[in-house]
Amino acid sequence: MDRITWHLLAQQLSNNPLPWKVDIDWTVEVRASNGVIIAKCQTVGGAEDIIGAAEEVQKKLDSAGKFSIETSLA
Repeated sequence: MDRITWHLLAQQLSNNPLPWKVDIDWTVEVRASNGVIIAKCQTVGGAEDIIGAAEEVQKKLDSAGKFSIETSLA
């Protein structure tokens, strides 16, 4: 995962906790557990990719013991 993606997901995770879910209306939306729309995608697969990447970032942040974007990027 590239640094830009990591940073964007880490920022979203700090304000919009997992679990995120896929919501289908006229677009496919990724919604955080607090109801905030994280992303709008064209496909369910794209939305699921975003959730998978966010879960990967969250695991790495959790294993660091604290939420620190700068430490996690190193």
